[in-house]
Amino acid sequence: METKVQGAIRHIFLTILTLTIAFSLQTAKAQDYKLFTKSIFKNLKYPSELSDNCVVTYTNLLLQVSNKGKITTIRLSDSAPELLKRALAAARSSFTLKEIEKLIHDKKLKSCGIVFPLAYLLNSDRCPHGFDTFNDMIKYYHYYDGEPYKGLTYNLEPMIITVYDNIN
Repeated sequence: METKVQGAIRHIFLTILTLTIAFSLQTAKAQDYKLFTKSIFKNLKYPSELSDNCVVTYTNLLLQVSNKGKITTIRLSDSAPELLKRALAAARSSFTLKEIEKLIHDKKLKSCGIVFPLAYLLNSDRCPHGFDTFNDMIKYYHYYDGEPYKGLTYNLEPMIITVYDNIN
């Protein structure tokens, strides 16, 4: 059951996501990259140390596209905890990029970033979610290496992943 604070946080989060998408260069539809989304869900596991410590995360996965239309880097924004960045480094080679490469080709994307908003929300009664945590969480979601992203972006629909407590 969702508390009032969790509901308020979810509402604010969805409002920010809507505004991000509305003001983007373009947005792809989720069905256009379903295998990519599944590969993220399957391979980019939320570290148990984060969920055990009630850490929620809102971050952007950035796929940098070169001037030749090739993906050169895949990284998380500065709002991601270091443990999740390490999980990305381990999982990156497992991502299914065929649909994203087709999207790049079909849309003739070059010298831009493809932004995929990711949210890891905790479904746990033991984890209180305050607005201070939420404000910290979104503060650097458009920052990479301490600087706001300055290029054009092609935004994918966000993915919200609910992390449940482990039952032992």
